[in-house]
Amino acid sequence: MEANATSLTPNATPSCGGPGTYNVVPEPSTYALMASGLLGIFGFARRRRNLAA
Repeated sequence: MEANATSLTPNATPSCGGPGTYNVVPEPSTYALMASGLLGIFGFARRRRNLAA
């Protein structure tokens, strides 16, 4: 037997687009973690560039 999204979630209804298509929305904490990582990378690069000059 092959597992698919409809067999694992029998009561789920798709938001639009037909069976098997679902809209995935990231949580706000995901955005916060990504933003803090990007700020850290840019801050490190800026600091490294200023020390080299």
